[in-house]
Amino acid sequence: MKRDATGSSTDRRRFGTSRVGHATARAGVTAKTTWHRTRRLADRLVTDRRLGIATAGHIPLARLGLDHPERVSYEPSGWRTLRLVLAAEEVDHDDVFIDIGAGKGRVVLEAATYYDFRRVIGVELSPELARVAQANVSAMSGHRHVDVEMIIADATQGVFPDDVTVIFLYNPFRGVLFDRFMTTVIASLDRRPRRVRVVYRSPFEHERLLETGRFRLVRQHCPLRPSAKMRETGSVRLYETHQTATRGREQPKR
Repeated sequence: MKRDATGSSTDRRRFGTSRVGHATARAGVTAKTTWHRTRRLADRLVTDRRLGIATAGHIPLARLGLDHPERVSYEPSGWRTLRLVLAAEEVDHDDVFIDIGAGKGRVVLEAATYYDFRRVIGVELSPELARVAQANVSAMSGHRHVDVEMIIADATQGVFPDDVTVIFLYNPFRGVLFDRFMTTVIASLDRRPRRVRVVYRSPFEHERLLETGRFRLVRQHCPLRPSAKMRETGSVRLYETHQTATRGREQPKR
């Protein structure tokens, strides 16, 4: 849409915009903002305060000195995110869990408290957030029954652990960075073929994940939200490796 020097639209008729349309858009933004504020307040006043931890709050990457067009700012998952698509009885003591972009540790705490994982790992790029997560893990020592290892690292580089069987992603990165991360996962599958499940909240890179040829969608949960866009953003999907996945298959190049 063309705009004049004041930023006003110069061609409303051509693009079908109207005062009603703008009012509807503003209402949608207001509903989204109100919902997020209510959720954050509930997190702080109810769950975090009761457990004596601090996991709530939105933190822009720029504030952490990590701003990047393909990385996403910190926003914690809900306290039941894993359990929405992965039942406790589907995990046994041979499984190892990893949260990529663990932030302040909310999901690693859920994994260590409600599941029988052999190991729980949180990988976080920000040293500041990782320190908060470690403090939260220590504060929850009386609630969890699995040790949690927090690692400060860039998950898109290095070697992916060959014993991990459950990966959690809350949209930590997109585009090329997502592809780089999946390259490390596929290399691990080639070294040690095994069943791996991915719990993916806000699965914006759903197509990229499927295009690796290694994973299939198993189930998904779409929550109640004020708008269709928010329901899509808040969805959680469970994927797992194909049983017929072959060793040495290459990832599609972009």
